[in-house]
Amino acid sequence: MPSSPLPFFKPKSLSQNTLADTIIAIDSAAAASAATKMDPKAVKSDLVLILDYGSQYTHLITRRIRSLNIFSLCISGTSSLETITSHNPKVVILSGGPHSVHSANSPTFPSGFVEWAQKGGIFVLGVCYGLQLIVQRLGGQVDVGQRQEYGRMEIEVEKNLGVFGKKKVGDKQVVWMSHGDETVKLPYGFEVVARSQQGAVAAVENREMRFFGLQYHPEVTHSPEGMDTLRYFLFDVCGVSPGWNMENVLDEEIKVINDAVGPEEHVICALSGGVDSTVAATLVHKAIGDRLHCIFVDNGLLRYKERERVVETFESDLHLPVTCVDASNEFLSKLKGVVDPEMKRKIIGKEFISIFDAFAHKLEQKLGKKPAYLVQGTLYPDVIESCPPPGSGRTHSHTIKSHHNVGGLPKDMKLKLIEPLKLLFKDEVRQLGRILNVPDAFLKRHPFPGPGLAVRILGDVTEGNALDILRQVDEIFIQSIKDAGLYDSIWQAFAVFLPVRSVGVQGDQRTHSHVVALRAVTSQDGMTADWYYFEHKFLDDVARKICNSVRGVNRVVQDITSKPPSTIDGLLNLLKLCLSTILQEYGNKMIDLSKRIIEVLVMTLGDGCDRKFCESEFSNCHGYFRVVNYSPPKDVEEREVEGLGMHTDMSCITIVYQDETGGLQMRSKEGEWLDIPPCEDLLVVNIGDLMQAWSNGRLRSSEHRVVLKRLVNRLSLAFFWCFEDEKVILAPDEVLEEGDQRIYKSFVCLDYLRFRESNEEGKFEKIGYTVKDFAGLTLQT
Repeated sequence: MPSSPLPFFKPKSLSQNTLADTIIAIDSAAAASAATKMDPKAVKSDLVLILDYGSQYTHLITRRIRSLNIFSLCISGTSSLETITSHNPKVVILSGGPHSVHSANSPTFPSGFVEWAQKGGIFVLGVCYGLQLIVQRLGGQVDVGQRQEYGRMEIEVEKNLGVFGKKKVGDKQVVWMSHGDETVKLPYGFEVVARSQQGAVAAVENREMRFFGLQYHPEVTHSPEGMDTLRYFLFDVCGVSPGWNMENVLDEEIKVINDAVGPEEHVICALSGGVDSTVAATLVHKAIGDRLHCIFVDNGLLRYKERERVVETFESDLHLPVTCVDASNEFLSKLKGVVDPEMKRKIIGKEFISIFDAFAHKLEQKLGKKPAYLVQGTLYPDVIESCPPPGSGRTHSHTIKSHHNVGGLPKDMKLKLIEPLKLLFKDEVRQLGRILNVPDAFLKRHPFPGPGLAVRILGDVTEGNALDILRQVDEIFIQSIKDAGLYDSIWQAFAVFLPVRSVGVQGDQRTHSHVVALRAVTSQDGMTADWYYFEHKFLDDVARKICNSVRGVNRVVQDITSKPPSTIDGLLNLLKLCLSTILQEYGNKMIDLSKRIIEVLVMTLGDGCDRKFCESEFSNCHGYFRVVNYSPPKDVEEREVEGLGMHTDMSCITIVYQDETGGLQMRSKEGEWLDIPPCEDLLVVNIGDLMQAWSNGRLRSSEHRVVLKRLVNRLSLAFFWCFEDEKVILAPDEVLEEGDQRIYKSFVCLDYLRFRESNEEGKFEKIGYTVKDFAGLTLQT
């Protein structure tokens, strides 16, 4: 790699397609409305309300409290006091977060919160950042910690009060900490209950105010006694009344559905055959009966024989009439050329709604009344992951993913949504399904994403036979898991089609075939997950079966990433896993090829330019990659869009591979733009500016550009072979023809690179930013 960073050329007239373009946020009012579909009184439980300040563990607090049969909800930490009080909580927990209370824009609870809690007898618990908020807002002092504490730490109880009421003074326990700031002065009336082994404050309380704080995460499994602490705090200290269970939820949801739909409206339910849509359909059918109209859409992205299995089971076991719509052509045509998984989700969500609208129109003709509602199996994790709370740390970061049940919905959707599972975690949905007598075959099915195999193919789903290959591989993997008796102990397992090929040997022949990845995880609620450890023999058997049975596959890898940092279906780590090896191999090949090309070019310049001379001049060259994704702008009507303006390369030579989209154009001496069409196994070699100067202009740097003639993403892989930064470039005597003079003055390579870096987008055609302008002598004609 060059010692100085080289800038990427920015495509003109194009919007770079980044995750930032697809961030979805909801305001406090929307967040509140999403969480008020269920009345805590109706489910016979006090409410524990969690104010989210961006901790990656906030959802775990919600889940852990529900496991104690206590109703718990999570809303933005910067919600208004009116929003907070409208929930009528018994307890409020202030979550952790990545912020410092010293930051100017750090989130906090609203003005009047402390007074409201005091007046209403509300118990407040601060966790990590939440504790520091309490300390700072109530007059204490938090400093940048001299004793930062991350990971497993030991704390010691100083007083058997509050959350440690059952502990003895001197008792120790291991907890999970994650903080850089520390409390150095407590507010009036607060006491230290526990300290870390380094002497830092680990727990505080003010029993009179009913304010408590923990400087660690009791909700994570790395705090072994954390659940005991939460249980004691909620039941013994706060006196919370439990009552949250799925029987109460079922009764309340039926009431909510009937109140919303009324006695006459009809409802469409989208079925996928998975746990979520199955339980949602059964629940709504129990509420409104035959006014529910189920539709199963074959989008061409289903698993092996998915359509036949789902329709047969729904009609035979659940006795729900299902209309099956084959829309595979519509979906696949819309997805052609689309690589970005977020864009896939948006397209699929929009196309689903379009189909449901059309189905509703047909029902209107049949019933004389158009259905007004659409049922979706959205779960609480879907909402959390797609809509980070405003003011939380996640608001200012990328959305984890836009769920097709949340972020993929168009703003002009004509059907109103019913999401009866929106406040439930996956394991709670399964509990509800058992009460509704949904067959175990459905309830034990592994989760399957709404966008289907589209998000398990890293690339264009319509390219080649990727879908057929993935279906076969996935079926072999899942069936092998079932045959081994492992299916029920795994939360989710699936195969992934990677957009890379691998060299192999099959049937005594060299093959250049596809790579697939296998992923299996264990989880309780889908919010966190650990990769499943298979015996090596199992993996060996599955890999052999796949390579021997599925034409076009010669390599199988396993993804062993947990969530976090990855998502369960977030597969970029798989791509990195394969590309790291493949790109290294490709790079080594490019180095060898570059040396051979340079040798050929130099030898064309004269008898004195032999191999030994070439080695002396180019022995210290280096290379680097650029993988460039050109994305067409949205709502563009032009048939051709310039993706990258005219320019020359800052290299000796550049070796380019472009995908089938094409678009590369070279400029002739006469100024005419010539298409360089893509061709499989074809590499394009450009002469760069450094070679032009070194050869005294005998080898011309090629002016080129990229023009998108199809409004789809274009990928190219460019390998730049360059002189070392310190190289003094001057045409050697051996390359000068008789009577010629040097037309370029000597210059240091790095100086020219810096000269080029100082240009701005679009200046190539307006202002001289070539080697001629930098080092050309006045005698040049």
